Formats: sequence, structure tokens, C-alpha cells
Amino acid sequence: MNPIFYLLLLFFLLLLHCFITSHATILMQTQTCTSPITVEDACRGAVDGHPGAVAYDYCVSSLNSDPRSRSADLHGLAVLATKMAIDHVASTESKIDELMDLEATPTIKGGFNACLEVYSDAVDRLRDALDNLNSRLYAKAVELLAKALRASEDCQEVFRGAEAAPPVMVEDRDYGKLASIALGIAASVE
Repeated sequence: MNPIFYLLLLFFLLLLHCFITSHATILMQTQTCTSPITVEDACRGAVDGHPGAVAYDYCVSSLNSDPRSRSADLHGLAVLATKMAIDHVASTESKIDELMDLEATPTIKGGFNACLEVYSDAVDRLRDALDNLNSRLYAKAVELLAKALRASEDCQEVFRGAEAAPPVMVEDRDYGKLASIALGIAASVE
């Protein structure tokens, strides 16, 4: 056979080898939901995906407050953030129950009852979202998290126009931030 043929064949094989090894390296570096990820990277993605919903520093400090975040992948961080939001809703519902016992006016009690209903719906959606995350049905989880996110706004809306600020405004705001973190991370897993 012609020596040029062998040179061309050798050149082609060398190019093919370079192409395959470079793409294999790129593919190995691609982040998947089971790849290790830092809390900082996950929060950066959540904040970039939902600007203004939550501050980067708040996201990092919230997730780092749970030691499980250090070894979690992106999926695990989405699950963890959702569990944190569920825990916060339970705490907020408890605080509302305590305030209802102290409050005498029917208007304020009515507002608290409305907030309890809103948060009850939110916790149901968050638990459903958690089930969907655990089943790796990310699109449905994101949809449920987005719906659950409205709870803090809806509770504050009940007290809009009242003489005083909603008594659970801080809890509402914190819940909104935690739900935004869960939503942002779950959306980035999709």
C-alpha cells in the first residue's frame, strides 16, 4: 500500500484519539445531580436562577447550618433545603397558634386563621415537592415549590391595611427565603 495512506491513517487516528480524550475530560467535569457540589456553588446557581428572591449569603449560611450539606450533591441540597422550609413552616404555624391564644380581637384571630390555612396548604405542597424530589421528578417538584412560595405573601396580604405589621412578618420573610432557596436549587437540578 501507499505510504501516504498509512500516514493519513495514522494522522486520522491521532486526531480521533485527541478528540475522544478531550470530550471525555469535558464530560467528566460536567455537573450532574449526583456530582459533589459545594454549598457556595449551589447557592450561586439558585441566586443566579432567581435573582432578588434570596441573598447569596443567606443561602450559604442557611444550608451550612446543617452538617448534612457538606456531603450532599445537588439533589441532596434540594432535598435538604425543602426539609428546612418544611421545618420553618411548622415553627411558624406553632408561633401563630401561640399568638392566637394571646390575641383577643376577632379581626386579628381571623387573620391568624387565614394564615394557618395558607401555611397548612404550603406544608402540604412542600411535602409533595419533597416526595417528588425523592422520586427525582424535578419538574413537578419545582412546580409545587413555586406554589408553596406564595404562602408568606398570602399571609402578609391578610394583614395589609391593618394598624400594625403582621405579627409573624419575620417568620414569613424567613420562610419565603428558605422556600426560594429550595426552589432555586431544585430548578437547577432539572
